[in-house]
Amino acid sequence: MSTTLVEQIEEMRIRMHEQARSEQDLVKTLGEALKRADERLLEAVRNVAFAHEMRRDGILRELQALAMRVGAVPISRVQAAPLPDVPLNLPNYETNRQQRLGW
Repeated sequence: MSTTLVEQIEEMRIRMHEQARSEQDLVKTLGEALKRADERLLEAVRNVAFAHEMRRDGILRELQALAMRVGAVPISRVQAAPLPDVPLNLPNYETNRQQRLGW
């Protein structure tokens, strides 16, 4: 059975068409898989953001409760005795000598 050039060309065209369709199906499948992966990633990011907001809200409530408790602490009516003024002996870095500072 001898095939003519026209028949061979037609067979080649059919195989190329089938190959192109197969590659289009693969590209479509890959696109759908990427879309699903993107949706899962977006959902994961939203979950992380939601969890962060919940922790942040809990911390804010704790800080507000602490602020209310701090304001509720009674202040001592007895005044503490003032601390005596004590001169400071600080090093003089320019001459490496002790310099006496008084108030």
